[in-house]
Amino acid sequence: MRVLHRVERGLWQRVLPGVFVTHGGTPTADELARAALAFAGDCAALSGSHALQRFGIRAAPAGALAAPGAHAAA
Repeated sequence: MRVLHRVERGLWQRVLPGVFVTHGGTPTADELARAALAFAGDCAALSGSHALQRFGIRAAPAGALAAPGAHAAA
């Protein structure tokens, strides 16, 4: 069965151009995050609260600081 046919029948749904979820229900926050990453390409990354949620952290700790490009010394 083709993708278009599954979408037309409501079995799958388009989240972003070229990105689909394989069910007809409401996409979860995790599915939407994965769809955004798939749509954005190989260099995409989640940040802020979305990234924290993927690791099971509900809120950023007080005084949390994001340092783009920073990494620990090897």
